[in-house]
Amino acid sequence: VTAINTTSITWKDSDGNNASLAVPTAPANKLSGTRSIKIDTVSPKIKTISAITSQGSYKAGDSIFMTIEFDEDVEIPEYISTIAAGAFKGNKTLRSIIIPDTVLEIQDSVFKDCSSLVSVRLPATLKKINYKTFDACYALKKITIPASVEQIMYNAMCCGLEEIAFESSYTTWEIENDMTEASFWLKKKGNEMGVSRIFFKQNQFNAADVYKHKSLYTYLRSQGLCTNCGSKFGMFNKCKNCGKKKEY
Repeated sequence: VTAINTTSITWKDSDGNNASLAVPTAPANKLSGTRSIKIDTVSPKIKTISAITSQGSYKAGDSIFMTIEFDEDVEIPEYISTIAAGAFKGNKTLRSIIIPDTVLEIQDSVFKDCSSLVSVRLPATLKKINYKTFDACYALKKITIPASVEQIMYNAMCCGLEEIAFESSYTTWEIENDMTEASFWLKKKGNEMGVSRIFFKQNQFNAADVYKHKSLYTYLRSQGLCTNCGSKFGMFNKCKNCGKKKEY
Protein backbone atom coordinates (compact mmCIF):
# COMPACT_ATOMS: atom_id res chain seq x y z
CA VAL A 1 0.00 0.00 0.00
CA THR A 2 1.46 3.38 -1.00
CA ALA A 3 -1.55 5.65 -0.42
CA ILE A 4 -5.02 5.66 1.17
CA ASN A 5 -7.79 7.98 0.02
CA THR A 6 -9.89 8.78 3.08
CA THR A 7 -12.29 11.24 1.37
CA SER A 8 -15.33 9.00 1.82
CA ILE A 9 -14.23 6.90 4.79
CA THR A 10 -15.29 7.37 8.42
CA TRP A 11 -12.82 5.77 10.81
CA LYS A 12 -14.36 4.18 13.90
CA ASP A 13 -12.99 2.34 16.92
CA SER A 14 -14.22 -1.07 18.13
CA ASP A 15 -17.08 0.58 20.07
CA GLY A 16 -18.37 2.47 17.04
CA ASN A 17 -17.05 5.89 18.07
CA ASN A 18 -15.80 8.24 15.37
CA ALA A 19 -12.04 8.33 15.46
CA SER A 20 -9.12 10.13 13.89
CA LEU A 21 -6.34 8.31 12.07
CA ALA A 22 -2.83 9.27 13.16
CA VAL A 23 -0.15 8.06 10.75
CA PRO A 24 3.46 8.15 12.07
CA THR A 25 6.12 10.06 10.12
CA ALA A 26 7.11 8.20 6.97
CA PRO A 27 8.41 8.84 3.44
CA ALA A 28 6.09 11.01 1.35
CA ASN A 29 2.84 9.29 0.33
CA LYS A 30 3.91 5.97 1.87
CA LEU A 31 3.15 3.97 5.01
CA SER A 32 6.41 2.03 4.78
CA GLY A 33 8.81 2.57 7.65
CA THR A 34 6.03 3.15 10.18
CA ARG A 35 5.77 0.91 13.23
CA SER A 36 2.05 1.03 13.85
CA ILE A 37 -1.23 2.74 13.10
CA LYS A 38 -3.60 3.00 16.03
CA ILE A 39 -7.24 4.05 15.97
CA ASP A 40 -8.47 4.81 19.46
CA THR A 41 -10.74 7.48 20.88
CA VAL A 42 -11.25 6.11 24.38
CA SER A 43 -8.68 6.66 27.11
CA PRO A 44 -7.88 3.76 29.45
CA LYS A 45 -10.07 3.63 32.55
CA ILE A 46 -8.78 2.93 36.06
CA LYS A 47 -10.11 -0.37 37.42
CA THR A 48 -8.51 -0.47 40.87
CA ILE A 49 -6.09 1.51 43.02
CA SER A 50 -4.24 -0.14 45.91
CA ALA A 51 -1.60 1.32 48.20
CA ILE A 52 1.95 -0.03 48.35
CA THR A 53 3.20 2.51 50.89
CA SER A 54 1.92 1.82 54.41
CA GLN A 55 -0.54 4.16 56.07
CA GLY A 56 0.88 7.02 58.10
CA SER A 57 1.75 10.70 58.07
CA TYR A 58 3.96 12.05 55.32
CA LYS A 59 5.51 15.44 54.65
CA ALA A 60 5.95 17.40 51.43
CA GLY A 61 8.51 15.72 49.19
CA ASP A 62 7.86 12.18 50.49
CA SER A 63 7.05 9.47 47.94
CA ILE A 64 3.82 7.49 48.27
CA PHE A 65 3.57 4.45 45.98
CA MET A 66 0.40 2.76 44.76
CA THR A 67 -0.65 0.20 42.16
CA ILE A 68 -3.12 1.35 39.51
CA GLU A 69 -4.80 -1.21 37.24
CA PHE A 70 -6.18 -0.02 33.86
CA ASP A 71 -8.69 -1.75 31.60
CA GLU A 72 -6.27 -1.85 28.66
CA ASP A 73 -2.54 -1.76 27.97
CA VAL A 74 -0.78 1.53 28.62
CA GLU A 75 2.23 2.98 26.81
CA ILE A 76 4.66 4.85 29.05
CA PRO A 77 4.90 8.49 27.88
CA GLU A 78 8.17 9.73 26.43
CA TYR A 79 8.79 12.36 29.12
CA ILE A 80 9.41 9.60 31.71
CA SER A 81 13.11 8.96 32.46
CA THR A 82 12.84 6.65 35.50
CA ILE A 83 10.32 3.95 36.44
CA ALA A 84 10.25 3.81 40.23
CA ALA A 85 10.72 0.62 42.25
CA GLY A 86 7.57 -1.52 42.32
CA ALA A 87 5.69 0.77 39.91
CA PHE A 88 3.67 -2.08 38.34
CA LYS A 89 4.26 -4.67 41.06
CA GLY A 90 1.40 -7.14 41.43
CA ASN A 91 -0.57 -5.80 38.45
CA LYS A 92 -2.51 -8.87 37.30
CA THR A 93 -4.05 -7.28 34.18
CA LEU A 94 -0.98 -5.81 32.47
CA ARG A 95 -0.29 -7.84 29.29
CA SER A 96 2.01 -5.67 27.20
CA ILE A 97 4.38 -2.80 27.94
CA ILE A 98 6.28 -0.55 25.54
CA ILE A 99 8.99 1.46 27.28
CA PRO A 100 10.30 4.43 25.27
CA ASP A 101 13.99 5.16 24.80
CA THR A 102 13.70 8.21 27.07
CA VAL A 103 13.63 5.82 30.05
CA LEU A 104 17.16 5.51 31.44
CA GLU A 105 16.44 3.53 34.61
CA ILE A 106 14.02 0.78 35.63
CA GLN A 107 14.34 0.30 39.38
CA ASP A 108 13.92 -2.88 41.47
CA SER A 109 10.79 -5.06 41.28
CA VAL A 110 9.02 -2.85 38.72
CA PHE A 111 7.10 -5.73 37.10
CA LYS A 112 7.31 -8.27 39.93
CA ASP A 113 4.25 -10.58 40.07
CA CYS A 114 2.73 -9.20 36.85
CA SER A 115 1.30 -12.63 36.10
CA SER A 116 -0.38 -11.71 32.78
CA LEU A 117 2.59 -9.91 31.22
CA VAL A 118 3.47 -11.54 27.87
CA SER A 119 5.27 -8.80 25.93
CA VAL A 120 7.93 -6.25 26.90
CA ARG A 121 9.81 -3.77 24.76
CA LEU A 122 12.84 -2.49 26.71
CA PRO A 123 14.41 0.90 25.89
CA ALA A 124 17.59 1.08 23.83
CA THR A 125 19.05 3.39 26.49
CA LEU A 126 18.83 0.99 29.45
CA LYS A 127 22.14 0.13 31.18
CA LYS A 128 21.02 -2.41 33.78
CA ILE A 129 18.13 -4.80 34.48
CA ASN A 130 17.72 -4.53 38.22
CA TYR A 131 16.87 -6.89 41.06
CA LYS A 132 13.52 -8.71 40.62
CA THR A 133 12.48 -6.55 37.65
CA PHE A 134 10.50 -9.44 36.11
CA ASP A 135 10.34 -11.75 39.12
CA ALA A 136 7.40 -14.20 38.96
CA CYS A 137 6.18 -12.95 35.54
CA TYR A 138 5.29 -16.51 34.56
CA ALA A 139 3.46 -15.64 31.31
CA LEU A 140 6.56 -13.89 29.91
CA LYS A 141 8.21 -16.45 27.60
CA LYS A 142 10.71 -14.40 25.60
CA ILE A 143 12.51 -11.08 25.82
CA THR A 144 15.04 -9.07 23.81
CA ILE A 145 17.89 -7.45 25.74
CA PRO A 146 19.02 -4.20 24.05
CA ALA A 147 22.68 -3.70 23.18
CA SER A 148 22.87 -0.87 25.75
CA VAL A 149 22.33 -3.25 28.69
CA GLU A 150 25.65 -3.92 30.42
CA GLN A 151 24.43 -6.04 33.34
CA ILE A 152 21.49 -8.22 34.36
CA MET A 153 21.37 -8.30 38.14
CA TYR A 154 20.77 -11.45 40.20
CA ASN A 155 17.13 -12.59 40.37
CA ALA A 156 16.20 -9.97 37.74
CA MET A 157 14.36 -12.32 35.36
CA CYS A 158 13.42 -15.44 37.35
CA CYS A 159 10.10 -15.95 35.61
CA GLY A 160 8.55 -17.89 32.73
CA LEU A 161 11.28 -17.06 30.20
CA GLU A 162 12.13 -19.79 27.68
CA GLU A 163 14.30 -17.77 25.33
CA ILE A 164 16.41 -14.60 25.50
CA ALA A 165 17.68 -12.63 22.51
CA PHE A 166 20.78 -10.53 23.14
CA GLU A 167 21.66 -7.60 20.89
CA SER A 168 25.19 -7.40 22.37
CA SER A 169 27.63 -10.12 23.39
CA TYR A 170 28.99 -7.91 26.18
CA THR A 171 25.88 -8.05 28.40
CA THR A 172 26.72 -9.96 31.61
CA TRP A 173 24.49 -11.96 33.94
CA GLU A 174 24.78 -13.68 37.33
CA ILE A 175 24.73 -17.44 37.83
CA GLU A 176 23.28 -19.20 40.85
CA ASN A 177 25.53 -19.60 43.90
CA ASP A 178 25.22 -20.15 47.65
CA MET A 179 24.53 -16.45 48.24
CA THR A 180 22.26 -15.34 45.40
CA GLU A 181 19.72 -16.44 42.81
CA ALA A 182 20.76 -16.40 39.16
CA SER A 183 19.75 -13.57 36.84
CA PHE A 184 17.39 -16.01 35.12
CA TRP A 185 16.43 -19.66 35.51
CA LEU A 186 18.11 -22.23 33.32
CA LYS A 187 16.01 -25.03 31.87
CA LYS A 188 17.04 -28.27 33.56
CA LYS A 189 15.68 -31.79 33.74
CA GLY A 190 12.75 -31.82 36.13
CA ASN A 191 12.23 -28.04 35.97
CA GLU A 192 9.02 -26.83 34.37
CA MET A 193 10.44 -23.35 33.70
CA GLY A 194 13.75 -22.01 32.51
CA VAL A 195 15.61 -20.59 29.53
CA SER A 196 16.62 -23.21 26.95
CA ARG A 197 17.47 -21.01 23.97
CA ILE A 198 19.69 -17.95 23.63
CA PHE A 199 19.73 -15.92 20.43
CA PHE A 200 22.43 -13.55 19.20
CA LYS A 201 22.02 -11.85 15.84
CA GLN A 202 20.95 -14.71 13.49
CA ASN A 203 22.44 -17.50 15.63
CA GLN A 204 20.78 -19.74 18.22
CA PHE A 205 22.67 -21.33 21.11
CA ASN A 206 21.84 -23.90 23.79
CA ALA A 207 21.37 -21.90 27.01
CA ALA A 208 22.92 -24.70 29.07
CA ASP A 209 26.17 -24.28 27.12
CA VAL A 210 26.24 -20.47 27.39
CA TYR A 211 24.92 -19.94 30.93
CA LYS A 212 28.06 -20.69 32.99
CA HIS A 213 30.17 -18.21 31.01
CA LYS A 214 28.12 -15.25 32.37
CA SER A 215 28.22 -13.46 29.00
CA LEU A 216 27.97 -14.34 25.33
CA TYR A 217 31.32 -12.64 24.73
CA THR A 218 33.15 -15.11 26.98
CA TYR A 219 31.27 -18.08 25.54
CA LEU A 220 31.89 -17.11 21.91
CA ARG A 221 35.62 -16.70 22.57
CA SER A 222 35.74 -20.15 24.18
CA GLN A 223 34.19 -21.61 21.01
CA GLY A 224 36.37 -19.67 18.58
CA LEU A 225 33.37 -17.76 17.23
CA CYS A 226 32.93 -14.11 16.23
CA THR A 227 32.04 -11.95 19.24
CA ASN A 228 30.35 -9.44 16.94
CA CYS A 229 27.75 -11.77 15.44
CA GLY A 230 28.35 -15.31 16.74
CA SER A 231 29.32 -16.83 13.40
CA LYS A 232 32.39 -18.85 12.36
CA PHE A 233 35.64 -17.46 11.04
CA GLY A 234 36.95 -18.28 7.59
CA MET A 235 40.16 -17.63 5.71
CA PHE A 236 42.51 -14.99 7.09
CA ASN A 237 40.58 -15.11 10.39
CA LYS A 238 37.71 -13.06 9.01
CA CYS A 239 34.12 -13.75 10.06
CA LYS A 240 32.19 -15.50 7.31
CA ASN A 241 29.09 -13.46 8.15
CA CYS A 242 30.07 -9.92 9.19
CA GLY A 243 33.65 -9.81 7.93
CA LYS A 244 35.13 -8.73 11.24
CA LYS A 245 38.67 -9.87 11.86
CA LYS A 246 39.32 -12.19 14.79
CA GLU A 247 40.53 -10.10 17.74
CA TYR A 248 41.76 -12.89 20.04
